[in-house]
Amino acid sequence: MAVPNVRASLAAGWRAAAASIWLAPVGMLVAVLCSGLALPARLFGAAVAARGALGGLAHDGPTPAAAAAGALEALLRPRIAALLLGLWAAGLLLSAALRVAYLAGALPTLGHALAGTRPPPPAFATGLAYGTPRLAGTGFLVFLLDLAGTGFAATVLLGAILVSSHAHRLGPIPAALAVAAAVTLWLLLSFALSTLGDAALARSALRDEPPFQALASAAARFLARPAAFLLTALFAALAGWVLAGSARTAANVLLGVAHGAPGWLLLGPQLLTLAMVALLGSLLELWRIASVAVLACHQEPGEPSPAATPTAPATPGSGPR
Repeated sequence: MAVPNVRASLAAGWRAAAASIWLAPVGMLVAVLCSGLALPARLFGAAVAARGALGGLAHDGPTPAAAAAGALEALLRPRIAALLLGLWAAGLLLSAALRVAYLAGALPTLGHALAGTRPPPPAFATGLAYGTPRLAGTGFLVFLLDLAGTGFAATVLLGAILVSSHAHRLGPIPAALAVAAAVTLWLLLSFALSTLGDAALARSALRDEPPFQALASAAARFLARPAAFLLTALFAALAGWVLAGSARTAANVLLGVAHGAPGWLLLGPQLLTLAMVALLGSLLELWRIASVAVLACHQEPGEPSPAATPTAPATPGSGPR
């Protein structure tokens, strides 16, 4: 089988996403739920910071520095910091688990669409029920990989801040170049780890590989063709950002025609616009995942054929009589 290039992987991924377009509303719902899981940590942090800022203003006077110092002191208290970290970690873990469960049903469906076959119904429900345990281990490894990448990115950004704070010693041009290099490295690493994680999940779902083997195989494919993986994922992501921005702009233009109308009258169109943008983003995310799966799971000489959609175990009396 010929090795797919960027154009071929994007074309195949788009055909698979279009054939499985009914997955877009499910993905939109998952994205909304994942965003909601981050709210407790954000609301708790905002409430603590606001209370600390009010205390700082009351103690040191009405200045921005007093408010910032009070908020920072409140957030850095050991008990508050532990609670905030726990809420953040719980939201992150639950979001990762929810996304893995969604991909356990979506990836086999996309795999059948990529192969040009019709999956036996109900493909998504079967993959969700029987594929989630298999993907859970791979998803946990991907979660740890993303966590390590986040720590490294935070270290890089902290170094960039320290470099910028000593710009008077280094000079403006070297300091700007160092900060630009740090930010570029952070963006590249984040995007590469995200693409590698999706490739590992695709191999686990479509080739029935155990977690460590799926991650190692995905890493080998990625390192063999890093430009193809990054360009495929980047093109799909950029297309999503451009189309979503265009949809928001068009909606704002249409809503501008009704300028001066009561706010409650515009609430419905605004909610509909947000839903349509989210639905479009979910469809383009399916495109990105399917395109990465093409690069990660295409059959090379000597490799077995990709696994079919997970099937439910046979139950007594379910066979032919």
